[in-house]
Amino acid sequence: MSTEQASGQPTGRVNKDGNPCPSWCVTNHDELLIPDKPELGYLSGHSSQKRGYARSLGYGAFARAYCEGDYACVGLADSYGLQNITLNADEARRLARLLAHLVDDDKVTPAQLRKIAAALTDAADLIDPRGGTS
Repeated sequence: MSTEQASGQPTGRVNKDGNPCPSWCVTNHDELLIPDKPELGYLSGHSSQKRGYARSLGYGAFARAYCEGDYACVGLADSYGLQNITLNADEARRLARLLAHLVDDDKVTPAQLRKIAAALTDAADLIDPRGGTS
């Protein structure tokens, strides 16, 4: 991955594979992937700190920048890592604008958001009836 693809700003930091860190990478590349299993290697992925952590009754969701393959992505996930999506930066901005628009002035109730979620699932099932990766 080139630093330009990930951030456009060289940082001077690299992971153990010599892969340059994007400016937003906070990963400690000297940390083992699994502490008692050095044979599995070190943390090599690039990840930002969690952003916009929203929490209610011990459950939450967060977004973070990270690299998937050769490109920087935005991940949106629940606090348990059970539900997540990966977006490019433009898709993440469009989703953020849509979510902000939906909640402005209480335009959408939780029940309506569940209907929107069901409609998205139904539309995806038309394209891929096998259920995809979720």
